[in-house]
This record gives sequence, structure tokens and C-alpha cells, in this order.
Amino acid sequence: MFSFNKMTYDLYAGANNLNNHHIGNTVKGIYSLKNAFSAYFQYVSSNPGINQKASDILQENEYMYITGNPLLKNSRHVTLNISYTWMPTNAFGMSAFLLQIYRYILQVL
Repeated sequence: MFSFNKMTYDLYAGANNLNNHHIGNTVKGIYSLKNAFSAYFQYVSSNPGINQKASDILQENEYMYITGNPLLKNSRHVTLNISYTWMPTNAFGMSAFLLQIYRYILQVL
């Protein structure tokens, strides 16, 4: 996290046990006691697991067989959130925001 004047900047990257790799950043600013601004960006790449990509045919039970799809690609999405908050008094505040989520290369089994 990096702070300068009244702005803070945060860059992060990570992964979890669901084969998701993500990177993003957050920028927050407080211009006065009445105005605040925030911007958030995230990029996520989800990798299919080996059980989803395996071409082997496995018998789940006596009636059902399952198999994976070796042609599966990574699924990715981008999230963007921009918000502004106006607080004229401690008892009242208004916020406006824009949230955009863009998904591409979706996994289909």
C-alpha cells in the first residue's frame, strides 16, 4: 500500500486453491471531509482443473460415465468499479458508482 497526500494506492496479486490467479489494484482518495473517490480494478484468470481437462472416460456409477474436455481454455474476467461519495453532514451521504464486469473465454463443459 502506498499513500501520498490524501490518496492511497494498493496493488495486489495472488492465487487460491481453485486455480484462480488474480491481480488488481485499488485507488482511494479523500479530497475533503465531504468528498471521497475510489477506483478498483481486478483481472482474474481461472484455469480448468486436471479433472475437467482429462480425456479419460471414468465410470461414476453403474449408469453414468464422465469425461473431461482437453480443449478447455482459461476463463478470464475483468472487474472495474468506480465510486464517488458526497457527505454534506454526518447524518446524510450520497454515493454514485459504476460497476463493470467483463467475462471472456468462458469454460463450457
